[in-house]
Amino acid sequence: MDAPPACDTVTPLAVADGAPPGDGAVDVAALRAWAETQQADRFAGMWMEDGNVLTVAFTGTDVDALQRDVAERFGPARVVGGARNTYADLAAAQARLHEQFQSEFGSALSGSGVRDPVQLLAVDLLAPTDEQLARLSDEFPGLLCVTIEAMPTEADAQVAAWEPAPGADLSPTSQRIDVLLMEFSCSGGTDAVGRVATPDIQYTADAVVVTLRVIPRPGPQPCPGNPPTPFTLELAEPLGDRELLDGGVDPPGPPDLERPFRSDSDQ
Repeated sequence: MDAPPACDTVTPLAVADGAPPGDGAVDVAALRAWAETQQADRFAGMWMEDGNVLTVAFTGTDVDALQRDVAERFGPARVVGGARNTYADLAAAQARLHEQFQSEFGSALSGSGVRDPVQLLAVDLLAPTDEQLARLSDEFPGLLCVTIEAMPTEADAQVAAWEPAPGADLSPTSQRIDVLLMEFSCSGGTDAVGRVATPDIQYTADAVVVTLRVIPRPGPQPCPGNPPTPFTLELAEPLGDRELLDGGVDPPGPPDLERPFRSDSDQ
């Protein structure tokens, strides 16, 4: 079976221009509660259209009576028909998606949410396999659209702070220097082992300028604090009597592992 459609290619429900009939404010909370309970078999979501017009969608096309009922009960909301799926069906699909597939898909399933204007459950996926996409399409036919994010690569790497590790060999003949680096971005409290990009090392007569970058972890990450990561610099030539500088600052300066935690006035 084909993969679910990409969310940015799905055409939203057609909504006629113009304001709904009637005047005054809409009791949005009461309208939604009524729609979700009294019209659950038809209600397909509500959202703002044309800047400030509350639009309420239902399946089917016979919505004239609903339009009058909504206007009399809650105010001038615009009622439209022809929705793909009911809100109840999409909410049930979202619950089942996370209950049954979160452990199976792991980090590939990074989030989901009901997207009212297209009447589909929008699912955020990180580098999914073809098998995972086919499985979603088979399990949730006509209910999903997907937004696919690629795995970060070295092109996405971000500058990190670093400094020589305690006891590092900084003698003139050294070409291997042990350092500790600190990732700036959130990483869920994990170190950057395996995610350090190829170092950028510039050699001058007076200095060896090293810029270290880290490939970020995919998807949203919590920020409990990042531990330092051990890394070994491999120099193309001996350090000599040159100064070792961090190229991640402008101008290059002395390496400082605490740089992510210092304010501009401290640096």
